[in-house]
Amino acid sequence: MITHNGENYITRREAAKLLGVSASSVTNLIKRGHVNSYYLLNKKLKGLLKEGEILQLDKTLIEKRQYRSGDNKKCSCCSEIKLTKEFIHSHKSGSLKPDCKSCRNKKYRANKDDPEFILNRRVSKFQRKAKYTNKITIEDVYNKFGRNPICYLTGQIMDFNDPNSYSLDHFIPISKGGDGDLNNMRITPPIINAMKTSILYEDFLIYCQTIVNYKKNQ
Repeated sequence: MITHNGENYITRREAAKLLGVSASSVTNLIKRGHVNSYYLLNKKLKGLLKEGEILQLDKTLIEKRQYRSGDNKKCSCCSEIKLTKEFIHSHKSGSLKPDCKSCRNKKYRANKDDPEFILNRRVSKFQRKAKYTNKITIEDVYNKFGRNPICYLTGQIMDFNDPNSYSLDHFIPISKGGDGDLNNMRITPPIINAMKTSILYEDFLIYCQTIVNYKKNQ
C-alpha cells in the first residue's frame, strides 16, 4: 500500500485479495470502466488503484455465475441442447449469450458484407469499451449523422454503405473520462481516428497546427 496526498493506493493483487477475486477479474473491472487506475510519481508507479474506490465497489459487478463444463444450455437460435462451453460469456453481466458459438459464427459469415450488420457491430464495440446510459441503435446513428456522415475534423464525406470509409470515434476519449453514449460519438475516416487515438479534441488541433507551422517555416 502507498499513501499519496492523503489517499491510499494499492496494487491489483492487493485489490483482488480485498474483493476475494482473481487479479484478472480486477483487470476486467478496469477495462469495463468500473475502476480507475492511477499513475503516481511521474508514472514510475503505474496501474495503482484507490483503496477507497475498491471498498465501495458493488459486489454484483464482480460476481460472475460459474458454469461447470458438464452443464447444458439450449441455444435460442438452433434450439439444440449444448454444453455451456459452446456459449460465450457476456462482458457486462457474466451470463451466457443465448445463442451458441456455432450459430453466432454462421450469422457473422452470412452477414459480414452487410453494411448495416457491420455498423451494428461497430456500435456495440463502441459501447462495450466504455460506460453508457442508453443502448445505441443504428437508427439512432442514422438520425444523428445521416447516411453520409461528415468527418467533424476534416469535413470529408463518408458513406455508411462503405465500411472502409468510416470509423466511430469517442469525442472525449475513454481514458479521459468519455462515455459510450451517442452524444460522445463522432464519425471519422479510419486513418484520422488512428491519428487522434486518445488525445483530446483541443489538444489534437494544437498538435496538427504545430506540425503545419513547422513545415511552413522549413
